[in-house]
Amino acid sequence: MTAHTRSMAACLEDAERELRPNALAIILDAFGAILVWRRAKACRDQRLAMQIEDDKTLDELEQIEHETRLAARSACEAVGIDWRTLGEL
Repeated sequence: MTAHTRSMAACLEDAERELRPNALAIILDAFGAILVWRRAKACRDQRLAMQIEDDKTLDELEQIEHETRLAARSACEAVGIDWRTLGEL
């Protein structure tokens, strides 16, 4: 179990105990954002490895990566997770 997974499990337990409205849904969204973040990083790494030369394809991939980073940061900040602990993207 990774440190991120342990952190998310602890957040889920806290949300269940506190029974705050929408807390569990927000945490699940943040967990999803973390998974998307990791996927975006993998895509970026793959894109760099492939050395895509088509500017349009490159621009589209970079835009997707940027939007994913923003969504992940927003979701994590909503539940008090420091997104910087997820690693640089």
